[in-house]
This record gives sequence, structure tokens and C-alpha cells, in this order.
Amino acid sequence: MYILMVRLKVKEDKIDDFIKESIKDAMGSVANEAGCRRFDIIQDSTDPTSFAFCEVYDDQKAFEAHGTYDHFKIWYETTKPYYESEIEF
Repeated sequence: MYILMVRLKVKEDKIDDFIKESIKDAMGSVANEAGCRRFDIIQDSTDPTSFAFCEVYDDQKAFEAHGTYDHFKIWYETTKPYYESEIEF
């Protein structure tokens, strides 16, 4: 099992757009990637610009494949301008 925790901050005026696009990516990951077991999007209740993704894959190979899927590429290119800071792994 390979578990990844990703943390990031988004611009306040992009929160709703970020959530919408992230849900598409999470749903695409779980539905279309054989090695993706779980993909949770967590928004900080005290700072709505702070998010964490908890992603669970069968192994590192399944995680690496995640970046090759169209739903991930679309998510990344769409949401990249929304980030307030660098993504933390």
C-alpha cells in the first residue's frame, strides 16, 4: 500500500473552482485507476484556503501511473493558477 498526503493553499477567490475541479480528479482517480483505492479531499475548517488530499494506492507504481491519466492532467493544468503556494508532499 502506498499512501500520499498532499497539502496546498489556494487563492481565496478560487476556492469553489478548486473544489469543483478536485472532486472531478478524485472521482476519476477512484473510478478509472485500478490501483487507486481512496482519494479524500479535506478542507481546513479554520482556514478555507488550506486543503489536504489523502490518496491511497496499491503501490508506488499505481501512484506514478496516476500522473499519466487525462483527468489528472486536466486537473493540474486547470488548478495550477489557483495555488497560493507550492504543493507540499
